[in-house]
Amino acid sequence: MGRGAARAIVGCACMVAIWAAAPAAASGTSIFRGFDEPGLGARDNDALGVPPDPTGAVSRDHFVQTVNTRIGVYDRRLDLVSDLGAHRFWRRPETVQMVDPQIAWDSAADRWYYAMLVNRPGGSNELMFAWSRTDDPSGLEQGWCRHSIPTGPLFDDFPKLGYSANHVIIGTNVADLGERRLLFSRIWAIGKPAPGDESCARPPITSFGSMEAPLRQADGLPAFTPVPVSPRSPSDRGYVVASDCIDDDIGHPSCGRDDRTGSTITVWRLGGPPAAPSLARVGGIPVPAFRLADPVAQPGTKARIDPSDTRLFQAISAPDPTRGVDDAVWTQHAVRGRRGRSEIHWYELDPARLSVVRSGEISKRRNWVFNGAVSPTWRGDRAVINYNIAGRRLLPKILARSRAPGDGRHAMRGEITLARSASVDTRCMDEDDVCPWGDYAGAVPDPVKKGVVWGSNERTARPGRSDSLGFHWATRNFALRSRR
Repeated sequence: MGRGAARAIVGCACMVAIWAAAPAAASGTSIFRGFDEPGLGARDNDALGVPPDPTGAVSRDHFVQTVNTRIGVYDRRLDLVSDLGAHRFWRRPETVQMVDPQIAWDSAADRWYYAMLVNRPGGSNELMFAWSRTDDPSGLEQGWCRHSIPTGPLFDDFPKLGYSANHVIIGTNVADLGERRLLFSRIWAIGKPAPGDESCARPPITSFGSMEAPLRQADGLPAFTPVPVSPRSPSDRGYVVASDCIDDDIGHPSCGRDDRTGSTITVWRLGGPPAAPSLARVGGIPVPAFRLADPVAQPGTKARIDPSDTRLFQAISAPDPTRGVDDAVWTQHAVRGRRGRSEIHWYELDPARLSVVRSGEISKRRNWVFNGAVSPTWRGDRAVINYNIAGRRLLPKILARSRAPGDGRHAMRGEITLARSASVDTRCMDEDDVCPWGDYAGAVPDPVKKGVVWGSNERTARPGRSDSLGFHWATRNFALRSRR
């Protein structure tokens, strides 16, 4: 199988450790109150041999980070309050593989949501989801309600988590692990508990998409990697977005494009009451053509890093007062740039009018740009993006840029360094010497400091910080703002 098939079907989780961050710039992007700290790392984690897949979310009192396979609760100074291994949190034996964590904070419901996959050899797979009983996530043993969706021999890979006023929404790619191929995508709508309900009663659960009736993107082909939007202010409209699939290595029926070029982001709208949701495809938003990038080179080794395959990583929405858009959706992906190197294309979208509000690219002359996450601020008039860069002469770094009111339509400015890697990544798991870096990073708006965005990303640590299989990743958590 090629690198795309291994990545899409296995559903790995990656994380990396980093050196000290550079001082914040006097103008442009800056670190808020010095909040740029190491997160969970390979030595903290019992998911041996996989990257971290770090995501994070922030509430009025806490920041929560998830990796494969651990959850950490921090206060708003990024001091660790509590943490727990995922097997213990989900009450599953350590003999099963748990991957692809997702975390979200719902300010309207005053709850946290957490999702993850269970992969059992031979079948009996599960899509796990949980919500906090209250707005305090720190009671990881007793303070959460846990639920399972058994999926049998099918594996709901690459879960992405969002929500609306009535539903927790999870988008997945459904794989047959025995045949090592993707079959279809689906969207799960899980009825949210009523405000103040701590009973943990099983909610109504509905899925859209199957082999017989697959979700379809705007051009009519089967959809791939649907990403639910996490809104600042949830309404009864829940949006889901997905980019065209172009990597035909993964065996998915939507990916057999002759020119291997994509040009559209498809939008769905999920509505209805908790027990009777409805899903409608709104249509497609034309974006600049994109193609698959080459693997990321590293100094002094033939091992390369997987920059991902043009799928969207995450999506955040907020009203944009500068453009009069009620639900401006921010998202991004890594695509092919000059000489095959990856660059990030970011978008601010109007899903109701099916239009691009703003868009741009982040690229380097000699290096690859990949593994990004973008978010508007709570006010919606600014945005921050974080990402990795690496190249033949550069170990992976975590960088960030931002935009403010008055910046040009395509501008992300004020680049700063948040962390540097201490070694190359040579722990590859396929025959092509392409090392999995992870399936996503994180970025979310701060509900308290309304001009700040919090994030989580990864780097490589020194080999001495390895797990027992020699993987040595680390993560970084940070709070950023855009300054004039």
